[in-house]
Amino acid sequence: MKLIRRNYGTARKKNWSKKEKVLSSIENLKMYSDEAYQTLQEDDGSVNSTPAIDKLSSAQRTMKKLVELDPSLREQLKCIEDAVLSLTEVARDLRTYNASLNYDEGSLENHRNTAGVNPAFKEKIRANNHGSAGIQQKDGGRA
Repeated sequence: MKLIRRNYGTARKKNWSKKEKVLSSIENLKMYSDEAYQTLQEDDGSVNSTPAIDKLSSAQRTMKKLVELDPSLREQLKCIEDAVLSLTEVARDLRTYNASLNYDEGSLENHRNTAGVNPAFKEKIRANNHGSAGIQQKDGGRA
């Protein structure tokens, strides 16, 4: 039973650390996810810029012509088709992820002040609870 509790505590600390890392990195997360999305899906406007999915789609069209001439290349065509589908899905997921990132200055502070995780906050709660208990004991002793 103690082992399970210990593992739960470790998992809770890891989840807390992951959430804190995300909350403290919102600006970079937005920037990098947008950059990855643009590389996959959007033209950035420069002369030699073509999104990766467009390049793969072009290769897919060319491979279809090759397969018409030599069916032994069908497996390679299938790989490119799968890559186009997968990367299109990744681009969509990145766009959704980016849109879901909201920066709120209070979120990180609230997360850090969660009882049982932030040692300073936990100590403050403990001190407040002991102070309240002391008052109750004095009142209880007087009655």
